[in-house]
Amino acid sequence: MNPLRLIRTSTFQLAWWYMGIFGSSAMILVGYIYWETNGYLEQQTNATISAEIRGLTEQFRQTGGPGVEAVIRDRIARDPDRSTLYLLVTADQRPVLGNMSAWPAGELDANGWYHFTQPDRNGQAVPFQGQILQTSEGHRLLVAKEQATLAATRQLINRVYILTLVIGLLLALFGGIVMSSSVTRRVDAINRTSREIMAGRLQRRMPVRGINDEFDQLADNLNAMLDRIDSLIDSVRAVTDNIAHDLRTPLTRLRGRLENLALYPDISETVRNELNATITDADHLLATFRALLRIARIESGTHDEAWTDIDLGALLHDAWELYHAVGEEKEIAVHLGPAAGHVRGDRDLIFQAVSNLLDNAIKYSPPGSDVRLEMHDEGDVLTITVSDQGPGVPESERGKVLDRFYRTATVTGIPGSGLGLSLVNAIARHHGGQLILADNAPGLRVLLELPKTDSTGPAAVPDAGLTRKSRKALPLPGEAHG
Repeated sequence: MNPLRLIRTSTFQLAWWYMGIFGSSAMILVGYIYWETNGYLEQQTNATISAEIRGLTEQFRQTGGPGVEAVIRDRIARDPDRSTLYLLVTADQRPVLGNMSAWPAGELDANGWYHFTQPDRNGQAVPFQGQILQTSEGHRLLVAKEQATLAATRQLINRVYILTLVIGLLLALFGGIVMSSSVTRRVDAINRTSREIMAGRLQRRMPVRGINDEFDQLADNLNAMLDRIDSLIDSVRAVTDNIAHDLRTPLTRLRGRLENLALYPDISETVRNELNATITDADHLLATFRALLRIARIESGTHDEAWTDIDLGALLHDAWELYHAVGEEKEIAVHLGPAAGHVRGDRDLIFQAVSNLLDNAIKYSPPGSDVRLEMHDEGDVLTITVSDQGPGVPESERGKVLDRFYRTATVTGIPGSGLGLSLVNAIARHHGGQLILADNAPGLRVLLELPKTDSTGPAAVPDAGLTRKSRKALPLPGEAHG
């Protein structure tokens, strides 16, 4: 699965939003703990030193210098680790008593706390903080507590702070990937099924896991909707088949009777011409009806022809062989370019599509112009191109001419039903391809793209002539396009 696609999913982004909220909350919480713990330890240290100073001051007031010295000796003896330092010096800085050999160099802050460092047994500098007591005898007494515990606590909180952020990020990333992968797989399954349904496989249904989560509920609703649509399509199909039977048969009989009437020798030439014109109109009606019926069957996925491997080179040669003669009747040269490639599909339908495009090109091209039938291999697709030098289709209307019965104003005087390109578009989509209209300057260039299939053998030699199935697929008069 594409990692970039995972990152772009809403689930992954939501996980990162939650990670951001969690990370921010964790930073605030750890910061608060750091601030509170640091403040508490400082308060405890300061309170201990202040209490020590007050006690020694009271002891000095009651017993004088000898009593204070006795207390200090006792406390030094009970603190072999030197967590508390004492130093009593005279006015000229001569040590009198204490567990330091000399007055330490340090700094006195604005609150009266004296900060300095002393080496431990390993020679490492240990921070201390203390207060100075000035006695009435001119002596100075320094009482200080080590700050290593406070510093270690700060480092521990910092490590916890960083570790919390790293673990939070990793968990958010892992959770985002897991959730996104799961959701993406479910969405991909729905998308694949949707594409299959749009391609005409109307019996396909959305996958349901049976765990009754939101995706199962969505799939159930979509499947119920598809069942309803399938039922409606079946109803429309039944109505269409009935119309085909009820209308096509009478129209065919009517055409036959008109044709018989036109053969009577005792009718006037004027009446015969009118009968022939009516027969032509009936042919157009039948062709239009057949085209509509065929488009409906293709788009609904009920076209029941078997798919086979198709040699497009041979198919295009068949179409060119038929239509270059039609073009000669209108003084239009139909050219066939090199063509070799294979697709999988319904040969009749693809031949129908190419025939419609050639019929359109010849119909709308002026005498003396050229029509070109070409094929290009573009990697995954084979593109069949039919180019003419007719009036073309304005860019603003190229999407509309694929709709049924739509015809541009430039061709309103030319007979047609407006169904030819609609049928070609339906055939292209039925085969997983697409139909593209482009400017040929002058004229129109129509590109029919079809997914390519590999062929291990050499390109087939074009057939000598049209097969029976190919001839059956040719458009009837007026059926090719609008």
